[in-house]
Amino acid sequence: MAKPSDDKETRKSLQDRLIGLGERSFRKSYYPQLQSRLEELERFRRLLDSTLDAILLVALPSDRIVDANAAACRQLGYSREELLTRSLEEVVDLDRLAWPREALQGGAAKMASTVLRCRNGSEVPVEVDLSMDDFGESPYGIVVARDISDRLRAEASLRKSEWEKGLILESTEELVIYLDTEMRITWANRMAVRSLPVSFDQMVGRHCWEAWHRRQTPCRHCPVIEALRTGRPCTGEIIADDGRVWYVRGYPARNEAGELEGVVELCMDITERKKAEEALRESDRMKTEFISTAAHELRTPLTAIQGFSQVLLQQGVSPEEQREALAYIHEKSVALGKIIADLLDIARAEAGRGFSFVKTLCSVRNLVQEAEMFFRAFSAGQRLMVEVAADDTRLRVDREKMAEVFENLLSNAVKYSSSGSIVRLFGREADDCYEFSIVDQGIGMTVEQVEKVFDKFYRADASNTASAGLGLGMNLVRTIIEAHGGSIRVASRPAEGTTVLFILPLVEACR
Repeated sequence: MAKPSDDKETRKSLQDRLIGLGERSFRKSYYPQLQSRLEELERFRRLLDSTLDAILLVALPSDRIVDANAAACRQLGYSREELLTRSLEEVVDLDRLAWPREALQGGAAKMASTVLRCRNGSEVPVEVDLSMDDFGESPYGIVVARDISDRLRAEASLRKSEWEKGLILESTEELVIYLDTEMRITWANRMAVRSLPVSFDQMVGRHCWEAWHRRQTPCRHCPVIEALRTGRPCTGEIIADDGRVWYVRGYPARNEAGELEGVVELCMDITERKKAEEALRESDRMKTEFISTAAHELRTPLTAIQGFSQVLLQQGVSPEEQREALAYIHEKSVALGKIIADLLDIARAEAGRGFSFVKTLCSVRNLVQEAEMFFRAFSAGQRLMVEVAADDTRLRVDREKMAEVFENLLSNAVKYSSSGSIVRLFGREADDCYEFSIVDQGIGMTVEQVEKVFDKFYRADASNTASAGLGLGMNLVRTIIEAHGGSIRVASRPAEGTTVLFILPLVEACR
């Protein structure tokens, strides 16, 4: 059994050893661990300070800022000490967040967009991550704010670029259609929607030839199909079922990997341009024919004049032969003068100067009598039948120009009618005008020829065996009649004859 004194010494020795162990343990174990922990915290602090995102530690529920990284100080313009005296609501616009303020205490991480309120009064748009954690028994909110100014500017620039592209596509007069690799329509601009026979909803998802032609098979030599097949831009012309002519361009559309995703189809309506080109070609053809015809028409009387004048210069020409030669020279010079007068009239009309008219009161009877005299002199065996009512009606006209109208119309009736046929001249009052009709039983004209009968230099028969003329007569007739305030139209059928009807206003209507 141990002595009490021995127990006392043993306890003291144990106490000393425990105290010594504690001191040694702290120095040998606790202090190095604490130092390592402090170094770890310092590294973590430097890591947080190196990030560009602003990080705030907020005590809950007071919202008081208890810590902040360098990025938060830099963005907000406060020192760390100044931030630790402020609440979260002072530097973050919580009203712009998509959740109530109580969500800070919700536990789960949340993200939304708002702004940071800087010291200088400016605001920085940020994307905020909010989360909550417990350090011991106290809850804290962790706020991570990411500056999205550059992203918003880029998005705004992208939206503007897309808007500008859309504006260009919508404002162009071309049809812009996007097709996938199966030739189905996925997008079309406003002009395409207006031009195609189906609505946009009916258009999307359908093959382009269904929208264009309402059929299941594609057009031959379709540029869009060629663009998809070859992977290269292709162009061509397509005639739609409604007769319109389209200039079509197909451009392959590829993704970032270079894979073919579809084709952009650009279409331009060139129907009017085609008509204009055709009209220009027709005009050039007619002018070429006119030059040939004019040369022939001018050469014929000139040749006659030269020949008969040479006869007069010879010795021993009898008086009778002289009179005959002079009469022929006079006749051809008159014909030559008429050709030149017609050309000058056309030139004045095209120059915008028009004709110089001397209008006087003239009865229908006088106009018809002069027309009858011309017909008797010009007729080649045809008969003229006149049926004129109210021939004492007076019209205010240029008598010479109206005589030219009747001469052109009657001469055409004679040229294109067989000998012995009948040409009829009708006249009657109709409302506030006087109506003339000249009807023949000649060769007539087709619908296409009737449409061109008033064109300059147009001749239904332009062959070398055709009747003489420059193709200006009907154009001059219409110009003269319209200058008198009247109008003219032609009806004709092949092998059945032609009817020319024109009206002139009465004297009361001219005033």
